[in-house]
Amino acid sequence: ANAEEIRTNAAQDKKDARANAEEIRANAAQEKKDARANAEEIRANAAKAEANAAKLAAKAEENAHLKEAALESELAASLIKLANFEVVYKTRLLLELALAIKYPPSKSPDLKSATARWEKFFKEHVVDAKDDLCPRAKMIMEAIGCDERGTVTKDNMRTIYNRLSIKVHTKQPDVAAGFCCGGDVSMSGFANAIALKMLQDDADVIEGSLLNRDLHYLNTEFKHTHTFMPDGSITRLSDKLVTQL
Repeated sequence: ANAEEIRTNAAQDKKDARANAEEIRANAAQEKKDARANAEEIRANAAKAEANAAKLAAKAEENAHLKEAALESELAASLIKLANFEVVYKTRLLLELALAIKYPPSKSPDLKSATARWEKFFKEHVVDAKDDLCPRAKMIMEAIGCDERGTVTKDNMRTIYNRLSIKVHTKQPDVAAGFCCGGDVSMSGFANAIALKMLQDDADVIEGSLLNRDLHYLNTEFKHTHTFMPDGSITRLSDKLVTQL
């Protein structure tokens, strides 16, 4: 009887052990399933958070671009009004504003500085595939009587934005009110004039209206010798000769 009881108890213990093992396996499987579900939820939440962060960053960048564009528009409008009353000899500033019209931050976010914008414009519009000055640039050189070698002017134009330091804008030429460009070697006169004329004639810049007006070209003695016209031509004042580009 005792042996039978022992066997019965042993069988029950074995059964209970199997039941406990099944329960443990079931609990482990459930915990694993719950862990996977939690991990999925965490990943999903992380993805949502990342997407929201990207949206916020894009919105912040868009607002920054709008603010920058508004400030540039206000500055351009102020310069245009000022040019009705006095000389505006701010070639670097005019170049920067014209380049911002050509390559607005909202459409060219990779171009984060005026230097980068000018580098792109230079490669696309100033030089040809052989890295020589394009025909239009050469025509402007000839029209304003540029006596530099083409390679010198090209090299000066390549880095024109960095060459025009703030100090060179302290000079006030004795000429009529309006936008001026050119000047002597300290201003990289030929180079800045050609750059501004090419931007004046660019279709995208024309839409911005900043340079849709006469630009006074100053020779190396800071005399107003030519006028860059918004119709794509250059007028030599001495004999009224018009060069149509």
